[in-house]
Amino acid sequence: NPGGIGHIWLKRRFVDPMPPIKGEMIHSDKHDIDYCILDPSPPVKDDDGNERWYIPATVFDNQALIDNDKKYVSFLKSLTGVKRKMWLNGEWDEMSGLFFNEWNAAYHVMARKSFDLEYAKENGRMYRCIDYGTSNPFVCLFVWVDEDGRVVVFDEIYEAGLTPTVQAKFILDRGRSLGLNEDSFYNTIVDPSMKTATHDSGTRLKSVVEIYIDNGLQHIALGNNSRVQGWGVFKDYLHIDDPDFTGDYIPYLRFCDNCVRCIETIPVLTTDDNNIE
Repeated sequence: NPGGIGHIWLKRRFVDPMPPIKGEMIHSDKHDIDYCILDPSPPVKDDDGNERWYIPATVFDNQALIDNDKKYVSFLKSLTGVKRKMWLNGEWDEMSGLFFNEWNAAYHVMARKSFDLEYAKENGRMYRCIDYGTSNPFVCLFVWVDEDGRVVVFDEIYEAGLTPTVQAKFILDRGRSLGLNEDSFYNTIVDPSMKTATHDSGTRLKSVVEIYIDNGLQHIALGNNSRVQGWGVFKDYLHIDDPDFTGDYIPYLRFCDNCVRCIETIPVLTTDDNNIE
């Protein structure tokens, strides 16, 4: 079913390459509802010749379920909004429970070529924001904050399997490729856990922050990783006063279109079932 964990991965791997072909509309007298027959597109092959095929189905393709649970279609009909579109109609372009429902690509994504880096270096402040990982990817975002407090994320690094030393060199190299040096950055904000440096046995080890510093990263500051408060600020920065306004409105947070991971991830983050905040 569409929705929930895995929605975006399944949609990308199966639905987008092989979108269902809409067939004829059928009216069910038994359930008093019109529904569309969905036929599969041809299968696709990858470069190695492996084939995959998305075969769409709705509840109306599951006759055994309909026969054994007389109220199931009625339950799906009673749903409203996005959940009804997903579960009754099998639509993958909708998703419920989105956390950052303020996201609007028309406002929050800008062309990288329109971001004047030379102007930015002279006006406002540059930051880097780092989330550490080795098996999981580590992320570094390059951020500019203008004199009015508006934020542009203008570059990103997203890599897995790198040691802290290699990460630091990667970050420095990316900065140099952008014409930036360590003094270009007002602060490099990192997860507070990156300062922890004690082994289970009590042995003193170098922290990730110390390894970063040894390899040339400067101006490092520990961030506040309180999620509820942080997401609240994030939502506020995404907020658009009038989403129907078609002028040159600029929200407080935007991403350049080369920040692919941010753009594909943030809009599909869902609310935690146990803590809606």
